Amino acid sequence: MKPISEETYNNVVSLLDRGLSARKIATELSVSLATIDRVRAKSRPNIQKRGGWPTKLKSTDKRRLVRIITSIW
Repeated sequence: MKPISEETYNNVVSLLDRGLSARKIATELSVSLATIDRVRAKSRPNIQKRGGWPTKLKSTDKRRLVRIITSIW
């Protein structure tokens, strides 16, 4: 894994601050998503990843299922 230049690093940080997605930043700057994730973790740890599927179970449903399963065993 070769290190990225300081210019690329600064571009990633500025695009993250603008709110662009990691996928858009990766295609725009021709770097990998893993690189974007590493820069985000190092420079902006408070910025959360976006995307993904919504949860199917609420936290109360999860607790209820754990109670049911543990009471059976």
